[in-house]
Amino acid sequence: MIFNFNHLKEANSNYFHHLKYSGICTLYSGLIFLLSIVHTIFPFIGDWHLIKLTRKMLDIANVNFNINSNTIY
Repeated sequence: MIFNFNHLKEANSNYFHHLKYSGICTLYSGLIFLLSIVHTIFPFIGDWHLIKLTRKMLDIANVNFNINSNTIY
């Protein structure tokens, strides 16, 4: 569903909390994207940092939005 007007309630969040932590996750996603492109061309750059950044982003989402792997589908 593209529009979910109950998303904040389902995420147990309010607008500013969601803005802050989703924004942080978006920045991590962008960094992961850029580092992935660099790593694709130069495999010796950023080797395990991509996995660490991804885990950090998921940890932020889990802590702030009470998500577990069964929630995402």
